[in-house]
Amino acid sequence: MKLSADAVLREHLVRRKVLVTGATGFIGSHLVERLVHLGAEVTAAGADLGWRPIVRDLVQQGRVRFVNPGTFWQSASLPRVTPEFEGIEYVVHLDYEMPHGRTALEKALDDGTRNVLGVLRLIQQLPPSVSRICFASSVSVYGHGNVRPVKETDCPHPATIYAIGKWTTENYLKQYATESGISLAILRYAAVYGPMETVPRAIPNFIRQVLGGKPPVINGDGEDVRDYVHVVDAVQATVSALAFAVHETQICNVGSGQGYTTREIAERVIRAAGANMQPVFRSEERASAGIVCDISQACSRLGYEPRVDLADGLHDEIQWFRCNPQFWKNS
Repeated sequence: MKLSADAVLREHLVRRKVLVTGATGFIGSHLVERLVHLGAEVTAAGADLGWRPIVRDLVQQGRVRFVNPGTFWQSASLPRVTPEFEGIEYVVHLDYEMPHGRTALEKALDDGTRNVLGVLRLIQQLPPSVSRICFASSVSVYGHGNVRPVKETDCPHPATIYAIGKWTTENYLKQYATESGISLAILRYAAVYGPMETVPRAIPNFIRQVLGGKPPVINGDGEDVRDYVHVVDAVQATVSALAFAVHETQICNVGSGQGYTTREIAERVIRAAGANMQPVFRSEERASAGIVCDISQACSRLGYEPRVDLADGLHDEIQWFRCNPQFWKNS
């Protein structure tokens, strides 16, 4: 009898000790819940338990171990192995802090200290039992203005501090994987969206505006194109990368393989919310072309198949906003 996809994943992940950094964030919360469902023994690392109930409830139920690393992996004086990480086999690094600063240089220094150096310090803490690392990168490493779906073999042209930091971290991790012999998966996520997303990005911004009775505001002409992937699909790709790791480093785009303009997204949010309004354009400035993923490598190597289409995904996120006004109103 052929096993279901979940049964196959469970076979590979049950009782595996998995560390998830950034575990109380948007993607992290969904990932922790999925890993627990598949039988993994999860250690969730984060600054605090946060406002999202998923991880907090699992910790309170004793089904997930929570560690608050504070800034220990950014310190210059560190123990060789952090005791809380003893026995960890797999690591998913989602943790990321937006850099602060008034100038590009200040932001670059902050990003290098918090995020790039932070990853290196984290690696320094890991025990010898770790055999796999999955790093959350971004399709932004390819740069902007791509008129065709980008492939993993395309030369990156990171154009923002965020993208430069992700690209730099990818290279450090590849070097570490080569020297240590661990398995490394680099997942270049497209724009991830879904329930519990409240950060100031296009989809949650538009939803907040529309549910508040205001038209969605678009910066520029709205013709920039993005690839949007539902958090359920992003999480499925991530657990598959852990379960089906290979010896060499593998890099996979994780998206839907389809592009939508910002104007289309705003109009779809309006329709999905049942509102009667039109988007407002803040300026006439022509937007950058954006980016769409070629996901064939993730499909072939990870068995990845995006299942949540944009219409259903937007409906899910709008319903979450409607049911949870305490997390976004007055914010």
